[in-house]
Amino acid sequence: MTLFLTFPVYLAQWYAYEQHDLSGDLMPSDYRYDCSCPCQQMEIVETRRGSVERTVLIEGLRRRPRETPPVPSAGATLRIEIPWGTGKDPARYNWLPPKEEYRLQNIVRMRFRKDLYMYMERHYDAGRRGRELQECIEEYMRLHHIADTDANYESVKQQYRRQRDVYRKSKCQ
Repeated sequence: MTLFLTFPVYLAQWYAYEQHDLSGDLMPSDYRYDCSCPCQQMEIVETRRGSVERTVLIEGLRRRPRETPPVPSAGATLRIEIPWGTGKDPARYNWLPPKEEYRLQNIVRMRFRKDLYMYMERHYDAGRRGRELQECIEEYMRLHHIADTDANYESVKQQYRRQRDVYRKSKCQ
């Protein structure tokens, strides 16, 4: 059983790559999690055992309300396998309320921001602005198999700036 979630495209692609990368699977260099294909043809992403995402997913699973259709929404960008052996039968507990989906998305986004910030701290020379920032972000997107589109680039850049501002404020206090 799988669950279809609506994440921003860059976040869905990063999360799918991270789950594959951390599981030790070898991936082709041109791998890209395709969020644009029909939902039923999306690759299934499994959460790692013991991860915070898996815990939030298990805790948030509910029985599908009668008025909620079992078909995924048109905007779904991520297909996640519902974990087995959790005390909740995936055949019955196969719905994630919007509030829980938002909670899961925030946890994934926080991991993404931290990973992006740590990468940029190692590879980006803050003394030289402009072109180098763009090159570093594009390299990060290439390494993490995020599609190279303007929308994804702007989203990743904005996430980096937000995280940088958070760290700057915490250093000043």
